[in-house]
This record gives sequence, C-alpha cells and structure tokens, in this order.
Amino acid sequence: MTAALLPWLLSGLLAGGMLVLLAEWLPLRIEAEDEQWRAELLGQPGDAIAIPFAQLVQLARQHQMASLAIITASLSLAGWLGWPAGPDPRGAALLLFGWALIGLAAVDLRARLLPDALTQPLLWLGLLLQLPEATRGIGLEAALIGAAASYLLLRLPCELYALLTGREAMGGGDYKMTAMIGAWLGLGSAMEVVLLAALVGSGWHVVRLWGTGQMRDHQFSFGPFLALMALFRIITL
Repeated sequence: MTAALLPWLLSGLLAGGMLVLLAEWLPLRIEAEDEQWRAELLGQPGDAIAIPFAQLVQLARQHQMASLAIITASLSLAGWLGWPAGPDPRGAALLLFGWALIGLAAVDLRARLLPDALTQPLLWLGLLLQLPEATRGIGLEAALIGAAASYLLLRLPCELYALLTGREAMGGGDYKMTAMIGAWLGLGSAMEVVLLAALVGSGWHVVRLWGTGQMRDHQFSFGPFLALMALFRIITL
C-alpha cells in the first residue's frame, strides 16, 4: 500500500461512518416531517424536528451488521478505485458517486424509499461534473441523454403496466435514481444496470418468497439492486 492511497482509505472509513448515520437519520427525518405536515393540516402546531446524535449512534449499534456492511463497502470502494496511488479527479468523482449509491441502498433497505433530497442533487452533480475536463467522463451531451432517456425508458413501461393492471410496478424514486445513474454513466450503462438489477432482484425476491412461503407479497426494494449493479459498473470502467 502506497502512502498516497492511505488518505483515500481513511476517507472511505470516514464516509462509511457518515453513511451509517445518514441511513439512520434520513428515515427518521422524513417520518418526522410527514407527522408535522399532518399536524399542520389538522391545524395543530407542529413540533420542532430534532433528532439527537446519541439516538443515531444507538440505532447504528442496534443495526451492527448493516453498519459494518456500509463501512466495509465504503472502505473497499475507496481502496479499489484508489489503487495503487489514489484516484485521479474523475476517479474521485466516481468514488463520491459510489458512496452515494451505498447510502441510497442503505436508506431504501431501511425505509423503502429513495428520497429526492439525495437523488436530485446527485443527478445535477453528475451533469455538472461533465463540464470540467478533469472530471469529465461521458461528456455533457451523453449525460443529458442518459438522464432523460433512462428515466423515460423505465417509467413509460411501468406506467403502461399500472394502466393495464391498476398496480404500480415501482415507486417514483426508482425512476429518479435510474436517471441519476444515466447522468453519471450514460444511457447504455444505465440500461445494463436496470436489466441486471431486475434479473438479480427478481431472482432474489422469488427465492426469498419461496423460503418464507409468502408468495403473495410482490413488493421489494429495487433501489439496493440498482445501487449494487451501478457499483459493479463503476469498478469495471
């Protein structure tokens, strides 16, 4: 291990710790905001939203295996992209994107939602990073096409499915996350990610339902599988 890689490994460790806290804090924050919104609709005064840091640490300890998995993934990604002398500016941008994917997967697993507060800024960041030459990957035109086309190519069939069956195929956060991936990796890679995520996710879901015997439960979080396949695409670029 070279000395240049050490700061990136330390940053991976730090990022992992922050993502653990994010996975605990964001679902609580969203739930508190929903309760405050309902109270305001009823004309009741809403309480100030405050989530103590000690509560987040306690929750992280309760979810030890999940916390360890997040930290390990963040550290491993930093080591992979940074080997042997630390990532270049484009690699550093992809590392940031990879950490964000880990965070999104953790939040979706915990709360079954993909918040706009994460997906939307990351989509714009993916576009903006195509402007400087140092961080440019696929180019701004390809990033714009990737974001728009990925969103539409996933949403339109799902809307048709909902129209025909009266049931939603997936949530809006999945469409936005796919657009975000398209902005960072391009249309072709985003469609590969969606296809692989659908295959792996469906296979895992069928095995899980078969094992539990609850074959009528057709819902599962798609975001973690999108994140996993996007991470796989990042490390094979």
